[in-house]
Amino acid sequence: MDLSQLQGMDDTLRAITNITHLINQAVDEAVPLRVPRKVAAPWWNHSLMLAKQSVKHADRRARLQPTAANRDDSQYKRSKWSLMVRNAKTAYRIHQLETASSRTVWKMLKHHNTHNKSIPPLDGRSDFQGKCNVLRKALFPDTAQQTPLPADLLTSKKDLRQYKSGVTAYKIQLAIAHLKYGTSVGPDNIT
Repeated sequence: MDLSQLQGMDDTLRAITNITHLINQAVDEAVPLRVPRKVAAPWWNHSLMLAKQSVKHADRRARLQPTAANRDDSQYKRSKWSLMVRNAKTAYRIHQLETASSRTVWKMLKHHNTHNKSIPPLDGRSDFQGKCNVLRKALFPDTAQQTPLPADLLTSKKDLRQYKSGVTAYKIQLAIAHLKYGTSVGPDNIT
């Protein structure tokens, strides 16, 4: 492009506009409009992406045109997609375990199935009912078997007899209204 032959301001502005247009065209062809999405999880695949798009379209259609057929289609596609995700995760875990070395197998097992771990023995009890009883006794101790509180535990450091006033029903209701419910019994046997 020869810019030495430009005469006047109009030619210069036209040349600048043409160059800017060419640069924008080159950028549009060379640079993608959006960045390709990074794979969020190693088990994610192209069929899951297509199924997710199908679920989004069905949800949008059911929202914009709320007919029974559209709602059923949306629900069907959502459940199918959930099943596909579950199967993809399972297949990935199986593949991981099959290709694991003796060093990495325990690390992989630690990250999976944490919700299936059993409660360890409590006070020597390993059966379910025994563990429940131990937890129940720890959380809700029997008040009849508790040792009484020492007499000097509740002594006041300040003499409050001069501030003593009568207790009214309103004050009792106000005190009860500020109590927290649903807590376990403390040393004073009050929840």
